[in-house]
Amino acid sequence: LKMPEGTNVAITDSILTAIEEKAWVVNEEFTQRQTGNRQVIQNVIKTLGPGTGNGALRINLLPGELRDFPSTAIGNSIQKKMGPVYGVEALTYGGGRNFGGSPISISLLGSNPVELKAAKAELKQNMENNALLKDITDNDPLGIKEVNIELKDKAYLLGLNTQEVMSQVRSGFFGFQAQRFQRGQDEIKVWVRYDEENRSSINRLDEMKINTPDGSKVPFKEVADYTIERGEIAINHVDGRREVQISSDLSDPTESAPDILNDLKENVIPPILEKYPSVTPVYDGQKREQNKLIKSANTIVPIIIFLIYMTIAFTFRSYDQPLLLLLLIPLSLVVWHGDTGFTAFLSTSFHGWVSLLLSA
Repeated sequence: LKMPEGTNVAITDSILTAIEEKAWVVNEEFTQRQTGNRQVIQNVIKTLGPGTGNGALRINLLPGELRDFPSTAIGNSIQKKMGPVYGVEALTYGGGRNFGGSPISISLLGSNPVELKAAKAELKQNMENNALLKDITDNDPLGIKEVNIELKDKAYLLGLNTQEVMSQVRSGFFGFQAQRFQRGQDEIKVWVRYDEENRSSINRLDEMKINTPDGSKVPFKEVADYTIERGEIAINHVDGRREVQISSDLSDPTESAPDILNDLKENVIPPILEKYPSVTPVYDGQKREQNKLIKSANTIVPIIIFLIYMTIAFTFRSYDQPLLLLLLIPLSLVVWHGDTGFTAFLSTSFHGWVSLLLSA
């Protein structure tokens, strides 16, 4: 769960609690259909952070070999029970099964931030209206609310500039350090700012008095205007152009991701590009993530295999027997399935090696 920056932690916690309650309702339904009437959901772990607007629920299920239902069916059922949650930045119900990236991933490139954000909003809306897609997210979240100050012509005639006005506003509402002195072993800092009543509302800004270079005072609203907008958290670039990536999962894993992506290319993207000609789509989002993964694996995997070999060789005091054990790695691929995926591959290999070591 990702809420807007600055959201109270109590709100974030309440949404996670509501989802957890729905999860236990779904557990009752699936448990009644489970062989042996065993609890499908074993436990739920709730975490908050980083920040006050982020959180997650980790729902641990009955092991895949004992469970009659795929994890996707349980996740989709929880999402359906919960229904739409308004006011969130992103809420995804995933199981970490998209190894190498999301099935649908589109990057929008452009040099005009306004058109880029508008194109992103329209594309996300179209994807959210597509019943075959779920968990639509992007890498361009909005930040906390910011007060943007723009000076009027009168301000320059009075000798003011933007930096001076913003400095006075910050000092009035946040405060400035007027003095610092030592008292015994303690250091005392004296901060000066408006009292709580006069700094508790942004409406007080209009009534604030701004000091001019000649020593006079003028109301803020006579020398400047302000707007409240959400700021930026991160800015991504690809080949020197600003990038916004929109990713999505499939509602039904049996659906064809290439067919859905082709439909977006032919029917959804062209009208958006006509409205925002400065935007260019790139459809290699998932491929790019896979290439990064493969590049990292090419470096890391040989080192890991070498360390495993040295560990086994040191244990067996032989250079031949470790090679036989390493040949078992391909055999562990037979346990690959949708729910556990790569995790099963690693864990089975590891447990196989440990068993052989113990028996030896």
